[in-house]
Amino acid sequence: YGGDITNKHNFLEVGLPTKLASIDKPSDFLGKDALAKIQEAGGPRRQIVGLEFFASVTGEPRPGPLFRPWRVLGTGPNNGAGNVFGDVTSLCFSPGFGTHLAIATVTTQASMPGTDVLVEAPGNRGCFRAVVRKLPFMLRHK
Repeated sequence: YGGDITNKHNFLEVGLPTKLASIDKPSDFLGKDALAKIQEAGGPRRQIVGLEFFASVTGEPRPGPLFRPWRVLGTGPNNGAGNVFGDVTSLCFSPGFGTHLAIATVTTQASMPGTDVLVEAPGNRGCFRAVVRKLPFMLRHK
């Protein structure tokens, strides 16, 4: 609890279905006014997204354990090279994808699936290339 979603996130940033808490519902609910203010101000300023790291080749450094959030940076002139877009909050290796996957909170500017980003690991591990993916990474089989 508290790793990927904290009390600093709002419903619109989390990406849950709007039918759960739509400001268009006739009934009142706790937080409806706050959500309406966010919508009036142009919507959420950040989103929770998935990151798929580019597969490492043998001998390249790999992401290590995540003990505190890592910064997500822009990669080029079209998406703000070096600008901080957000933070990675969870990271693991996925045998199914053959690479590392992460959950991050990033600005809406960087939240479009397919956006290339850099993830800055602490210490001397450097930066790792990743691409934004829509969550969940894999859909459940029915």
